[in-house]
Amino acid sequence: MKRYFFLLATLLCAVSVQAQDPATGFPPFGSFENGRFDGINRQNLNVNFAIPIMGSPGRGMDLGHLIAYDSLIWVRNSNSWQRVVDENGLPTWGWKLDRVIGTIKYKVRTSQCYDFGGEPGGILKTYDNYSYTDRAGTRHDFPGVVIYWSGCDASWSGDFTAYASDNSGYYIDANSATAPFVYSPSGIKITNTGNIYDTNGNFISSSTAANVTTWKDTRGNDALKIDKATANFIYYRFLDSTGAYQTITLALQTFNIKTNFACSGVAEYTGTASLPVSITLPNSQSYSFTYEDTPGFSGYKTGRLKRVTLPTGGYYEYQYPTTGNKGINCADGTGTSLTRLISDGTTTSTWQLVRAQVGQDWKTTVTDPVLPYDSGVANQSVFTFTNGRESSALFYQGNEFMYQLLRTINTTWAANNTPASKTIIEGSNQVKIETDFDTYGKLIEVREYHFGGSTPARTTHNTYLTDSTYVSRNILDRLTQVVVRDGGATGTIKSQTDIAYDEATYINTLCPAGASQHDDTNYPCTLSPRGLPTTVSTYANVAAQTGRIDRHISYDWFGNRVKADVNGSQQKQWSCSAPL
Repeated sequence: MKRYFFLLATLLCAVSVQAQDPATGFPPFGSFENGRFDGINRQNLNVNFAIPIMGSPGRGMDLGHLIAYDSLIWVRNSNSWQRVVDENGLPTWGWKLDRVIGTIKYKVRTSQCYDFGGEPGGILKTYDNYSYTDRAGTRHDFPGVVIYWSGCDASWSGDFTAYASDNSGYYIDANSATAPFVYSPSGIKITNTGNIYDTNGNFISSSTAANVTTWKDTRGNDALKIDKATANFIYYRFLDSTGAYQTITLALQTFNIKTNFACSGVAEYTGTASLPVSITLPNSQSYSFTYEDTPGFSGYKTGRLKRVTLPTGGYYEYQYPTTGNKGINCADGTGTSLTRLISDGTTTSTWQLVRAQVGQDWKTTVTDPVLPYDSGVANQSVFTFTNGRESSALFYQGNEFMYQLLRTINTTWAANNTPASKTIIEGSNQVKIETDFDTYGKLIEVREYHFGGSTPARTTHNTYLTDSTYVSRNILDRLTQVVVRDGGATGTIKSQTDIAYDEATYINTLCPAGASQHDDTNYPCTLSPRGLPTTVSTYANVAAQTGRIDRHISYDWFGNRVKADVNGSQQKQWSCSAPL
């Protein structure tokens, strides 16, 4: 029998050593600076905002679309700057223009096996770096590798399923390496072919022809059309409440792109990019966008967004240093310095965020706008991150080194990388909140302490569905009981709510087959684990557990509510036609 060894293709070797894409969107348990229109991740200085495009009410699940932006667009690939790319290997430049249900991404590397005489044999393919990025830009990474080989002594294929490594509760099934699908923690199934299913089998789908992608909502309407057939424009056509199509127009412009981050041993990037410059709404109002000039190179842009001008005339502007490394961390492309200006068109306020490494930790200092009563001294907040997680937050009246510390918030973390406690210190007073999360990111218990207290003043405990029929469909977030007690775990119960799901008497009361955008085969009328709350119970005397009051809710096959108890013995009923 011939023996073979593997030789990885040179080009794909380069891909394999590429740095991890930066954390974008709003990672679970993150620390963010809220600008109302935007949010800034204090841990890496990523700016994220989203512009709503449309929303279509659906049967069980609504269809909505937004245009999202993330400012971290560069990643260090060994000794050069590379663009962050999408699932097709195309640069995003931070924009999510057509990601209606998010995207599933993975990397594939191809190897050739040779016998020891140098003769080529079979092929090995390795699939890894699986991730799901939601439509707002938050990425959830999945550990695991899928390997296929054939003709190399033998044939073999592998597969994997896994939960996201960020404790968000997202779950991937990559048993088919090139057709993986992801479940959200609420049981929503997302495919990489443009379909999304709720737990009742209602689905949203897409189809593409002649550069126009049509999104069909759960009621069977062609609710959104994304038209890329015309160069330099994207047209978003959506149904309004009258059944007529309205159009939002996004205009693009080609720019010369060049980095000048001046990082030792890292080659700069030069190229071109087609970037959004305006979004015009049906009422003729518009958003406009400008981009950062490359310091030292006239006629070039860095690709980073500089200003968003809002339809009201106000704007958000993002400024980076024009010297040194231009506000970028040479190791990984995250931010080190950012100034945000917010203007209503007349008055402008300025926030400055500076991030620096201190030992093994990173410290982000936020300088707020000067307040009229603070005699020209701006307040500062200092956030420390240990292993990428916020460990402390210090809030000063004035700056960090010369003025009064008003508040300290210390955060500890559990072994599963979820928050364990927050201690708030103000002068000689302190209060603590302890939290327990499971590995899916679900909040199990909250213990709240009085100022200076050593035992909990109030404890709230949550219980969730854990039946295997629900967990197998990744329906993880359904509460079955919420109990609030005075004191600790054995204290007097002050409030209790019990919730039962999918009781046979109250689900599948109507089962009309053949409804548009419903998967009758995989979600039949006999399907039980849907996650529909059918009985909600409270107590007249909760401490004694007497006087239980049950309110029932009934549903049809599609998850539509058809009857519910209200105010004692009264009921309310709804009638839905089959397509609804």
